[in-house]
Amino acid sequence: MQLTPIGDRRWRATLTADWGQGRTTFGGLLAALAARVAVQVVGAGRPLRTMDVAFIAPIGPGPAELEVEVLGEGKTVTQLVVGISSGGVLGCRAHLVAGAARRSGLRVETRPTEPIGGDPADAGVDFSYQPGLTPEFCRHIEYRWCSDAVPFSGGGAETAQLKGWARHRQGPAQGLEATIALLDSWPPAVLPMTLGPTPASTVSWAIHFAGLNDRPEPELSSASAGPQWFWYEARTVRSADGYATDQATMYDQQGRLLAWSEQLIAVYDRPAENDSLGVGPVADEAAVASASPVGVAEPSGPAS
Repeated sequence: MQLTPIGDRRWRATLTADWGQGRTTFGGLLAALAARVAVQVVGAGRPLRTMDVAFIAPIGPGPAELEVEVLGEGKTVTQLVVGISSGGVLGCRAHLVAGAARRSGLRVETRPTEPIGGDPADAGVDFSYQPGLTPEFCRHIEYRWCSDAVPFSGGGAETAQLKGWARHRQGPAQGLEATIALLDSWPPAVLPMTLGPTPASTVSWAIHFAGLNDRPEPELSSASAGPQWFWYEARTVRSADGYATDQATMYDQQGRLLAWSEQLIAVYDRPAENDSLGVGPVADEAAVASASPVGVAEPSGPAS
């Protein structure tokens, strides 16, 4: 998506409906655009290390403005904020940290929790874009669902996790921005606990990057001429009072860690009156009537 400079550290983008999610624009796209302008300000010598995103108000299709403020700059670390507004209303705000690499003898690497060999195209179940059932942005992404539990199946706490493969349908869709979008493209891991379509919305999202700017572009997938697949794992660490916290990790096809995140999600389910007896959740009929089955925006805020 093109960004047009309109002033000192200010850009304009035109958001399109095909990247929609409920009433707002896909949060992964907004975060990817924020990362792009941040990189333009700090330069390639200081790769992004972390990004904390707050989704404040819906940002629908149409013109949006991005503005960067540098909070501080040291010998190796720069901290900055990116605001995204539409119609004069701030809808998204991201705090980013960029840091140049330094010499260090300490190294810890995380690997997927299970072997991920084989052709991802043949793994799991294809649950890609279905008009009227999945958010609009899903048309740009191809998925393979590899978890036993599926959203809205009314399972227990042990089902609040998911794993699978995803990739962008069209290239070039690689590097930092593509990674951010894919990391946010999956439904919340808590949704298999809900019974029936249930609105859910990201409130805040913290992302850490594993030196993506220092790595060569990933190879094309052996399955096709498109971008390679990325393995995703997520679990809900706690859900209570209408809010769930998910932790997620994403890896390339070689099992190398690319990014990990923690997400606070507002979930609009309605528990059964006799839930203390272990009967399970009940979907809110009014909310279900206005929701698509993959965790879209709730009546009071944006989804991502």
